[in-house]
Amino acid sequence: MYKVICKYTKTGDLKFISHLDILRLMQRAICRAKLPAKYSEGFNPHIKIAFGFPLSLGVESVGEYFELELTEKVDIEKLVDALNDVLPNKMKIMSAKYYEGKDSLMTMCNYAEYLINIEASNIDIENLNALLAKMANEGVTYIKEKKNKAKNKVTKKEINTKDFIHYTKAKIINDEKIIIEVVFKTSGEGSMKVSDFIKVLEENNNVIDYYSAMKMESLSVDLKPIL
Repeated sequence: MYKVICKYTKTGDLKFISHLDILRLMQRAICRAKLPAKYSEGFNPHIKIAFGFPLSLGVESVGEYFELELTEKVDIEKLVDALNDVLPNKMKIMSAKYYEGKDSLMTMCNYAEYLINIEASNIDIENLNALLAKMANEGVTYIKEKKNKAKNKVTKKEINTKDFIHYTKAKIINDEKIIIEVVFKTSGEGSMKVSDFIKVLEENNNVIDYYSAMKMESLSVDLKPIL
């Protein structure tokens, strides 16, 4: 058995495709590329593939990862080319490597780096950066709501931003555009969604007209790219 880690993009309209659909898409691509994928055993065998921390719907990324198990070793360049030949234009394999470690991909992904573009006509950059520093250090609390469809009820939980933000800072692009770099912590307890990050900004006197987000990289415990 051989494990290979692949880094891929998810951009354009593909940002609206769910994590589960991406899993199905990638499984079909692996079959079409005729890669010697390893299958699970049992009554419903499936390709042994694992992804990093799920990307929120509506967010683009140039730093997504998955781990694939193969029954035989394939030249990395040929593997990348074979997958890119069958994947959509907005989803491409950027790089890949064989991995012999025991840690799961999810365990290796400890941080996620994002760039968030904001359009706003009246935001004070100094006040914004003061708020961002507070969010990362002493923390700002907010209420997160979660819908339970089965029980038809909404549960509420108080969250502190410092538990999920490692670093964040904003800079001005022009009079109405600001870009924010933020590094979220990711763990088994979850991570902070970009939409929740924006919610905290708006709850603290920042009127935002429009925003878009791009995940730049998944990072290891020492803040280095997985690949």
